Amino acid sequence: LPMASLGMLVYKQGVSHHIFDGIVQEGIHSTNQNSSQDSIQEVAPQNKKTAVIACFKNLCDVFLGTMLRCLRLGFAPEMHGQNIVIVLKDNRFTSLLLRDHDSVRIHLPWLARQQISDPEYLSPPDFKNRLYRETPQALIFYLQSLGLLVNIRAIIESLVEHYHHINEDTLWHEAMTSIEESLVTINFDDDQRQVLRDELLNNSHYPHKTLLLPVIARGSDPHGSMPAGESKTINPFKRVKKIASQLTN
Repeated sequence: LPMASLGMLVYKQGVSHHIFDGIVQEGIHSTNQNSSQDSIQEVAPQNKKTAVIACFKNLCDVFLGTMLRCLRLGFAPEMHGQNIVIVLKDNRFTSLLLRDHDSVRIHLPWLARQQISDPEYLSPPDFKNRLYRETPQALIFYLQSLGLLVNIRAIIESLVEHYHHINEDTLWHEAMTSIEESLVTINFDDDQRQVLRDELLNNSHYPHKTLLLPVIARGSDPHGSMPAGESKTINPFKRVKKIASQLTN
């Protein structure tokens, strides 16, 4: 499936439909053969809610786990849904197919740790090359801005609009849990793990991409890619962590 399709609803005669409907329905029926004739609307609401949340967590584990493994190696692939095909097998997300390999961002010190050579990207004279990122934070920016604030956010918003019994904080909490688990299970160096934890979970703000003002400001300035700028927004996990802290105190 194109990952971008998971952030969309289709309306027919005023009724919304989401790709998760079929995935969840088949998943429930495969574990309960006696209900094989039921429709997704006939499944008990609590069972459906649990199944949808579990499906989203599975999606986050595959997508965010893959992206974090890429960052560990020192590169950031394209992370918005139009450039990712997500593979579904037996009603579970299993892997990703990535495209647009000409625009992979890299951080050379982290590449070097893995004995990966500099790809020696070339740009025409006087063109700005944003493929080399000088700091880990500049590389992580792509997971924050495109991976989470664009890709995952669109999926969360579509699920909340379609499944009225699921709230946004619940799904952001699942995404946060997926990141926390990956930071434990993936073999990061200690400094990598700490900077990822700080940038993704601890900091109060996230960077996000801006488009309109950079287009205006660019004018006739030659540039090697679509003009884009950076601004700040609230870390989407800040409220979730606050709620979780209140529940445990």
